[in-house]
Amino acid sequence: MGIAHNGSKIAGIVHGPHKLSGLAHAGKIIYRSIPKLLTAKREWSYVIDYPVYAVDVNSIGEAMVGGANGDVILIAQDQSNQWATKYISAVRALAYDDQGNIFLSNITGYIGKYDTNLNQVWSNKILDRYSVAMDIDPDGNAVVGTLTGQSVQKVSSDGELLWTTVLGAAIKSVGCASDGSVFVGVEGKLTKLDSGGTESWTHEVSGSFRNIAVTKDAVWVATHKTLYKYDQDGNLLLTLTDVGINPLLTVSHSDQIYLVSHTSSNTTQYKRLDKNGDSVWSLETQVVAAPSVFSVGGHDLYAVFADNTLERVSEN
Repeated sequence: MGIAHNGSKIAGIVHGPHKLSGLAHAGKIIYRSIPKLLTAKREWSYVIDYPVYAVDVNSIGEAMVGGANGDVILIAQDQSNQWATKYISAVRALAYDDQGNIFLSNITGYIGKYDTNLNQVWSNKILDRYSVAMDIDPDGNAVVGTLTGQSVQKVSSDGELLWTTVLGAAIKSVGCASDGSVFVGVEGKLTKLDSGGTESWTHEVSGSFRNIAVTKDAVWVATHKTLYKYDQDGNLLLTLTDVGINPLLTVSHSDQIYLVSHTSSNTTQYKRLDKNGDSVWSLETQVVAAPSVFSVGGHDLYAVFADNTLERVSEN
């Protein structure tokens, strides 16, 4: 389906139990769990022969990608294509919900919902033009950010447009919190909307806006060379500058934060961060282009780069 492979196929990672150490105390053996040291491994990479704009990863580590020619492809951990389909125009925003359903949006204002077998549940042309960002809230509603409309729009799980909030600038990134509120990134600003689309607060951020990632109790912001961490009331908690160039963030279902960035050595660096911004692990790969899209599912990280390289990294 229009994909040039140059990497080897790698099977999935099997995660074993923690090891136990036995300590003898007064005739008793007390077992203490030795925490498993997390590491990461580059599994494969290959170049897709058209611009890729969106990627999301499901719970078993399969990546769904959407691109400039309207193709949407599901790629398994071993690089095989599970299915592929084609739409009339570029797919720039897509996301899984918690049930594995798929939401797709393109540049014409179309949004559709599909089941796990890609059977259409519904489709509507109800959005402003040029969708560029999407996230799914806890109730299964799609929140979409648009470029031309400079708006954030919420669409119900049944396909009804619930609200539109115009922010007056092209949307860069959106992220949904557990209470239904929405965090929105535009150039130079981070805004919080409540679940009804009303603005709660806005803060200025320095540097070219990259993306945001929302955890249970915080929102992380990536700009050109800086990360910011805010609590959900808008209080700044952390500012990190040792994060590489053009970083991107993603958050797992288990609330872990991951980072990918370009380095001054013209390589790529992946990191898992703890809540204080310290590195849990770090991995360097040889992709020379800047990252453009980043997502995690299960124990698998997928990054798309400016040269249309798709790379898979596993955590183990």
